[in-house]
Amino acid sequence: MKKYYIILLVISTLFLSSGCTSAEIEIIQSFNNHQENSPLYFLGGRDYECRLYRKGNHYYLESQILQTQYNIGYKFEKYLGKNIKLYHKKLFLKDDGRMYIKYMNNKGEKCESSVPFGDIYGDTPLSQMRRTNIFRRYNGTSSEKYGVAGIDKDEEPIIEAFLPTLQEHIRNDDAEAISKMFIYPIEIDIFCLENRQDFLKYYPQIFTEELKNYILTLKNENIFCNYKGLMLDSGMWFYRFYGKVYFYTFWPCGY
Repeated sequence: MKKYYIILLVISTLFLSSGCTSAEIEIIQSFNNHQENSPLYFLGGRDYECRLYRKGNHYYLESQILQTQYNIGYKFEKYLGKNIKLYHKKLFLKDDGRMYIKYMNNKGEKCESSVPFGDIYGDTPLSQMRRTNIFRRYNGTSSEKYGVAGIDKDEEPIIEAFLPTLQEHIRNDDAEAISKMFIYPIEIDIFCLENRQDFLKYYPQIFTEELKNYILTLKNENIFCNYKGLMLDSGMWFYRFYGKVYFYTFWPCGY
């Protein structure tokens, strides 16, 4: 009997190693936001890649933020279903900064799924920034306090108003207002947040009483800056983008 199991194990190993059980991935369409025909092409922000693919009879929509100076890229994946019917083998981008696909599931129901494909500054997608003046005029006077981070003298007030504003929202427990102070998608602790709705969902787990009390003890004198941006004491990085200030990395570890 023992000999029989050994032979069976060897046969199973050979079968698995032959690749007979693994389905090949077929890329139906791929896209990146630095293609010339993308609305995000001239707007900057983080680099995204998106692909619609099939593995066997199973369909997936996936996007990835590529590695940047500020954070390591991470993926978002939506399982579309088995044996679905695509209306068009085409992805389309909406002004909300997401890439969409329309399809019919195996029950004959019309469906639409999406994944992130552009940065959202608070509640404003980067694709809508083209409606404003995205090119900042430098006055040529570097800030003595924050100049190493590329901040001008006349921008000091919005930098130094950021922490007091955050503290005011914390005292009022205003999750809506706090959610608008981040760039999305963002990874905070174990949560990968695609947008403000995700932030509000996990707000109590993110902004615990301990964290809120800790932030309330901070002062502008605690702000650290270097060429990467500005940081509130420990792991909470923020910067000026398009005339406003947002967190772009949030890993508080000093409390």
